[in-house]
Amino acid sequence: MTKRLLFLNGSPHRNGHSMALARQLAHRVPGDARFLHLYDLTIAPCRGCDACRDGKGCILRDDCDAVVAAMAEADAVLLVSPLHFTSLTAPLVALISRFQQFWNGVRTLGGRPDKRGGILVTAGGEYPKMFDAARRVGGAALVSLNIPVSGMVTASGTDSRPDLSRETLDALDNLAAALVALPDGTDHR
Repeated sequence: MTKRLLFLNGSPHRNGHSMALARQLAHRVPGDARFLHLYDLTIAPCRGCDACRDGKGCILRDDCDAVVAAMAEADAVLLVSPLHFTSLTAPLVALISRFQQFWNGVRTLGGRPDKRGGILVTAGGEYPKMFDAARRVGGAALVSLNIPVSGMVTASGTDSRPDLSRETLDALDNLAAALVALPDGTDHR
């Protein structure tokens, strides 16, 4: 069965190392891939005004609504980002902050049991636990939307080259398999 993959690219580089991982994953999952480049969009961070908690919806009018519509249509939502000072990039974090409206129950992505999520993160450096913050923030964002995280692929030392090591390619294969699996564990392919 074909999948509709939505990659939310938080990298300022359309052809950078994070997007190289995203394209590698897209080739491993049968279906259609859509890439939204958040640096090309206008998405303000949540202002904490509580309008969504009061049932009024988000007061901000920008490209967030189009991103949310694309997320609702997708079978899988993938967060893509390089590490910027140990965490996800600012445009991706701004989008995640706007998920407050889902937490407050104003919006829903339909609650489909077969919707999946994943996280792809690259880093120029290499040090212990450097992906922990991205794992926590990205994972919490997807789970708060009732999108189970099927996996996270990390690649380090990417300042000068993409990481297409056997370990990274195996991690992409594992994530691809998890994205096409049915909730009972059987394979869609």
